Amino acid sequence: MKKILVLFMMAIFMLSTISAVMGTKVLSEERITTDTSEQYDPAIYGDIVVWYDYRKSNWDIYGYNLKTKEEFQITTNTSSQVYPAIYGDIVVWHDTRKGNADIYGYNLKTKEEFQITTDTSVQAYPAIYCDRVVWEDYRNVDSNIYLAYLDVVCRESKNSFPMQQFMKILGFGQKD
Repeated sequence: MKKILVLFMMAIFMLSTISAVMGTKVLSEERITTDTSEQYDPAIYGDIVVWYDYRKSNWDIYGYNLKTKEEFQITTNTSSQVYPAIYGDIVVWHDTRKGNADIYGYNLKTKEEFQITTDTSVQAYPAIYCDRVVWEDYRNVDSNIYLAYLDVVCRESKNSFPMQQFMKILGFGQKD
């Protein structure tokens, strides 16, 4: 009986997932930025959207909180900051304040900016996941991919597949 119940629940879960994917449609759309300058490369995590923007005669990183509907400036340096990425409370980008592109970060919670790369060659196009930042790096002439680990608390889920949690609720996957 327990096996039949599990199979039935798995079938319902799979059918609801399939119908949810097949039934996806755009419910609404809204403009986030209202400034007349150019904005590029948006990235989103949770309720925070980040992008780079030319409104002050140089490229800066801006953010927008979808809950509060408030826009905020993340970078204020007079050089260019472009190609933002976000995960959790951390925003990363490439920054030309020292002449070449370096990777910088900003903690939205503590409001602290920090430098991730210091090599004199170009480091660009960062991506972030949890406590890991990757980027293109030209210190060896050709482009290579580099990785840095950040000292941050990661909000990564230990159970990445929802069925594992579902099975635990039903009492499966536990030692008797």
